[in-house]
Amino acid sequence: MIQPRQLFRFLAVMAENKVRDKARRHRTARRGAGILDGSPSIETVDLSSADPGPAELASDRDLVAALRDRLPAEDRDSVERWLAGDGWNEIAAAAGNTPEAVRKQVTRSIDRAAKELGLIETSP
Repeated sequence: MIQPRQLFRFLAVMAENKVRDKARRHRTARRGAGILDGSPSIETVDLSSADPGPAELASDRDLVAALRDRLPAEDRDSVERWLAGDGWNEIAAAAGNTPEAVRKQVTRSIDRAAKELGLIETSP
């Protein structure tokens, strides 16, 4: 079963990686100009928080259920196994695919579900 905290941690890591990618693209486009002045650095964002209250836990459960409902049926088992702590090699063996293919499939499925819920922006 997907734990709300696991899902939020996954989404936080995803968002962190997206910020890093955008900063990297910006630096590449500007040929080493660095990040934009005044923009928050990923190092300054505090992802840890105090223990959640009952309202936050209920909200987390609702979000997990909404994301789970939006996952394609063929990807649910892989996502559930990944959130349960299985490695990509174990998931790939069960799915009959390569670890890299399964990782990409899981990431894309969660991305699509999160976009449908408005949790992450769609790129122009």
